[in-house]
Amino acid sequence: EEELGKLSTDKNVLDLCDNQLKNFHRDLFRRFDRLDKLVFDGNPDLGFPADGSPFLVIKSLRKLQCIKCGVEKIFNRSLKDLPKIERINLTNNRITDIERDAFNRNRELQQIDLNHNLLERLPNELVEGLTNLEQLDLSFNKKLNVNGDQPFLYSSTLKELKCEGCGFAVIYEQTFAELPNLRRLDLRGNVIVSVQSNAFLPISNLKKLWLQNNQLVSVYAELLHNDKLQWCLDNNTVQFLCEVQKFENWLKFQCQNESQTEVDCAQFTEPSTELATLQTIICVFSFNETSTTTTPTPTTTTTQDTTTTVPNLPAEPMVISDCYISIYLTIITLALIGTVVILVGAWLKKKKYDSELKLNSLAGTALIQVQSTDL
Repeated sequence: EEELGKLSTDKNVLDLCDNQLKNFHRDLFRRFDRLDKLVFDGNPDLGFPADGSPFLVIKSLRKLQCIKCGVEKIFNRSLKDLPKIERINLTNNRITDIERDAFNRNRELQQIDLNHNLLERLPNELVEGLTNLEQLDLSFNKKLNVNGDQPFLYSSTLKELKCEGCGFAVIYEQTFAELPNLRRLDLRGNVIVSVQSNAFLPISNLKKLWLQNNQLVSVYAELLHNDKLQWCLDNNTVQFLCEVQKFENWLKFQCQNESQTEVDCAQFTEPSTELATLQTIICVFSFNETSTTTTPTPTTTTTQDTTTTVPNLPAEPMVISDCYISIYLTIITLALIGTVVILVGAWLKKKKYDSELKLNSLAGTALIQVQSTDL
């Protein structure tokens, strides 16, 4: 505080990196009425007041940066006295919780960076009233996931959402339905296995979607036919990538400057006839949006000599076939039978052993009686 007292009040930028700061009075910087940017990087014990009171009171501040600090929770009042704040960077903190109205007083916010924290859930109304917000980075909150088929967030202005390296497993129809202005969506490096049929239909402005380095096993074909949307699908399951390569324009699903996995699709050209081989059946499915029934409609393909009837694929993905399920059940049944046989054998062996002991005991008793009679 003494050093700050020597500084001119017309400062635009204050850099307080690596100063072992722990706490200070919120009015400490009030006199810097022209302060535009404040940097606290590298103060690992510096967090927001645990009682929920305001962290700072600076009416002119537009940029707050606190990378590798000790912030654990953002309360409703933590940032309320920063009315002109436009950018907040809280990368690499220990944030586990953000209250619903944490940014409610920061109506000028344009960019929020919360990557590399410990978030698992977000209030979906968190940024709803921020009419200037365009960018939100939530990457590498490794357990961050959606709450079922509910909107992940509400925002009419958000243009870019980054969730790389989070915990998304399924993209539901409602997951991003309330982000109509979204242009770029980064979902690289999650554990996504499935994208539901209308998942991106409400986001008519979406231009680029990063889905590489996931575990995708199915995406509806109609989604891939959207020429206005650039998909990045590299480094997903091998059979899924082989299905994608059946599209004439499949190269558009590869993104430049991304490492790509070479895949051998020969093994998937014909279905396996060996029941002992247990595989996951992975496909790119088609669906008919105008259909009101899920009953497959057969289509006929005619050649010069033969006519082959090929049923359409079902409207919902079937990941594992009934055949393989039967094999699993057979194996389990055989294992149970084997266990019963072993237990019965052990019981019979014990029974035999007990019988031998009893006979030996009776023989010994008889011998003693005979010897007693002789005497």
